[in-house]
Amino acid sequence: MHLNSNSNSSIRIIPPGIYVLSGVVQVNVDGGQLHVHAGTFDDRPEMYLTKADAQIRRLVVLGHSGTLSLHALRWLYQVGAGVIQVDYDASVVFATIPLGLDHARLRRAQALAMHSPDGLAIAQWLIEGKVSGQAGVCRTLGDEAAAREVEKFLGRIKEARSAVMLRSLESQASVQYWQAWSRVPVQFARKDEAKVRHQWKAFGLRASPLTNAPRRAGNPANAMLNYLYALLDSETRIAILTMGLDPGVGILHADQPARDSLVYDLMEPVRPAVDAWLLALLRERRFARDDFCESPDGRGQIMLTQHMAHELVSTMPLWARMIAPVVEQMARRLLSRKGHTARPEDIPTKLTEAHRSRKGRDFAHQATRKAAATAEKPPRSCLQCGKPTRSTSRYCSRECMSVYRKEVLDPGFTRKGTAALETLRASGRDPAHGGEAAQKRGRSNARRAQDRAEWEALGLDIDSEKARFVEEIQPKLARLTVKQIENATGLSLRYALLIRDGRYVPHPVHYEALAALVKEPPASH
Repeated sequence: MHLNSNSNSSIRIIPPGIYVLSGVVQVNVDGGQLHVHAGTFDDRPEMYLTKADAQIRRLVVLGHSGTLSLHALRWLYQVGAGVIQVDYDASVVFATIPLGLDHARLRRAQALAMHSPDGLAIAQWLIEGKVSGQAGVCRTLGDEAAAREVEKFLGRIKEARSAVMLRSLESQASVQYWQAWSRVPVQFARKDEAKVRHQWKAFGLRASPLTNAPRRAGNPANAMLNYLYALLDSETRIAILTMGLDPGVGILHADQPARDSLVYDLMEPVRPAVDAWLLALLRERRFARDDFCESPDGRGQIMLTQHMAHELVSTMPLWARMIAPVVEQMARRLLSRKGHTARPEDIPTKLTEAHRSRKGRDFAHQATRKAAATAEKPPRSCLQCGKPTRSTSRYCSRECMSVYRKEVLDPGFTRKGTAALETLRASGRDPAHGGEAAQKRGRSNARRAQDRAEWEALGLDIDSEKARFVEEIQPKLARLTVKQIENATGLSLRYALLIRDGRYVPHPVHYEALAALVKEPPASH
């Protein structure tokens, strides 16, 4: 099971108890255990789960190939696990969980709400939360003008007298909001940058050129956003069912066949949080070309490849935690009447466990909170190839680090230094000649000459010492910063950079200090 933590595996386990399957999926029951088999071709890992120690909360199937037996559905029902299927085009095929609360009064209030003042107040609350969140994201984008334009709709939302007017105001605010997103850059790994189409390197329009709507995304950024919304959709459905509400009876969105309107209603105030997460990812991440692909039907829709889809699925605990208080607040508002607010005990807090927390027993959702906190920070990737990296590293391997430094950082370092020197010389302040610079250079040269003389007086063979340095010490300097080498040797940043990259062998007088940096015995005396 430890092998399945790899994001490239067809079976991945995400805390707290989310099992993600992709490829050709087969799930059945064998000897009372849940037998999970997924993957493609010869790479089809499998596992057996028991009810006693599986601690499974979600079974998420990506794609549409394979089978899920009735016996397996019953097994998952008995352990209280939700089952979700998200297709390659980011559509939620189904999301279900064992029946939650059975609250007839709540469902009756939901059915009557759409045509009542209480329902309009709930719709205003939902849209106000969305538009306010969008204004906050505009400020994160650095577009204060767009934020103010979006905020202008908040007053009109409070005065709206129908759901139709609310939907119109929300649509107008969204036009301003997505215009602010259009120029957000999408960065690709250096090795893939020349292969990527220009249209992929920005967020662009929210409406796809294929549908003139957000469906069937035409570039990677919108494909990721659609996929994240699909994950939020799944968690919203499950939260609604857990709360005992009917996902098909909406208040804001009009009734349509085969559409769960309440799901889309309750997603609204959480959508800006999804947008903000994607914005952080776009700012942090360098994507690889093979993170995305075009749909096999030839229509040009951009979809996520397996490893990218698995990475985004890891955000599900975050969306579960964010949607939970919205659904509970919805239930509380439905049971409230004019001049009377529902008592806390009237609404069980099965999603947030708020009642348990107030009693000093805040332990029920600890795993979910921990997983959500982990998902809040988007993963980093290698600057050179785009592969995922550890949270503190910008390269996936020393090879990528060496190539990027040699071909990007070093030339940039040289250009900036040369440009700064030319600027100083043009202003009559040449730092390399005359005045304090000459005195400093003289003192430095005298000190180094004395150090060399003292070392040479030891009578050591300089060629053998250099050979030992090149073989034993210099390869280990690659993990150090240029500043560390500069401080240890007293050499310039330029020479320190050349030493670290193996392009310059310093005088043996510096070997002892450099050996100490890599915690090796000194190469000389």
